[in-house]
Amino acid sequence: MSVVDLSPQANNDAGVSQYKHSHIAVVANWFQVALKVDLTLVEAHDNLGLRLDEMGQYEEVAVVFRQAAAWCPQILPSGCIDSQEMPGNRGVE
Repeated sequence: MSVVDLSPQANNDAGVSQYKHSHIAVVANWFQVALKVDLTLVEAHDNLGLRLDEMGQYEEVAVVFRQAAAWCPQILPSGCIDSQEMPGNRGVE
């Protein structure tokens, strides 16, 4: 099965499955592929951000959550985009 053969939701689900089996090294790729096809898939943004956080890639986490805010503004409380309290933001500018 190739990641390009799957729908965005199926790629996200495959990433979740890999995560449950402790294959963290490949997990982020599934979520990234899902987002290449559908940037509005909130679950994939969240999953990617959380996995990157686990790997200590905090700058990338901030980028992912900012992209989520841009593509899916309904998911964040009002004002969150302009605040330093954005999920995943650990002082990264």
